[in-house]
Amino acid sequence: MSVFSKTNPVGVDIPVQRHQNFLYPELKAVWGINDDTSWDSYGRAYRNQTADGYVPEVFIGTGNQAAQADYKEVLFDDQLKALSFYGMDEAARYNTGNANVGIFLVFMVNVQELKPAITWRGDEEIRNDVEKIVQIGRFGMELTGFITGIDQVFKEYSGWRKGQGIKFRDMHPTHCFRLNFNLLFDINECY
Repeated sequence: MSVFSKTNPVGVDIPVQRHQNFLYPELKAVWGINDDTSWDSYGRAYRNQTADGYVPEVFIGTGNQAAQADYKEVLFDDQLKALSFYGMDEAARYNTGNANVGIFLVFMVNVQELKPAITWRGDEEIRNDVEKIVQIGRFGMELTGFITGIDQVFKEYSGWRKGQGIKFRDMHPTHCFRLNFNLLFDINECY
């Protein structure tokens, strides 16, 4: 299955995972994805420091036998039609049991694979598909805007270009974009 999420989410990961689990089947239907191997949908990625700078990584568990690392970078794989992950601002505001934090959702897609009937660069069509689904606030997440331009999409991750980043360019057939959300959640209900 290509929805990667935490087994026992706590705190901010609960509404993020609910959002992820809602969005995945909705977009699969819109994009005509009939399998669970064409899109890797990750929950919250961490902003981890490497020798090259900060990169988005998901925790894959301690003592993973397949790889000695506990984390995996979430950069685009050209065998996929889409890859997505959530990120979180490093500062949150707190008021009487409620936390308010910025959440963002990054998509890296192969436009040609998702929209084969389109003969032009269908980046707007792809982003619009996602925006139509998330425009209504769910699970405490309110859409506040979107960002394009690969350097701005990955502005928190200074090390993304060092490894595979150069391989992924925001040029046809690939596209990357980011949707920004404001998440308001009750910390007493997130355990």
